Amino acid sequence: PSTAPPPPPPRTPPPPPSPYALTTVFELIEHLPPSSLPNFINNLTEVTEGLIVVSSIDKSLNSFVKCKLAPETIGIVPWGTHEYERFIDRRDVIKMFEEEGWECVKCNG
Repeated sequence: PSTAPPPPPPRTPPPPPSPYALTTVFELIEHLPPSSLPNFINNLTEVTEGLIVVSSIDKSLNSFVKCKLAPETIGIVPWGTHEYERFIDRRDVIKMFEEEGWECVKCNG
């Protein structure tokens, strides 16, 4: 009697390439607890070898009106989507990256 060969072992996907050449973080950090930002940025810098692009709501009166008060008042976004206390000044974001050994190439705000 002939026996069938054993089935091949299950295949697992390869791990993602690390470090990444480009990491993007768009409209995210203003939703994180402020105390978690240094750890979050540290993790980003550890998995990125090239460029990190960050876009977030700057902490200013202009941003409060345009990104929180007006959109929530007229119903474009649900009330409470953004918390002004979590908006972050771009200088603080730059400082956190600099503390990880990164430099800001182009910073707008």
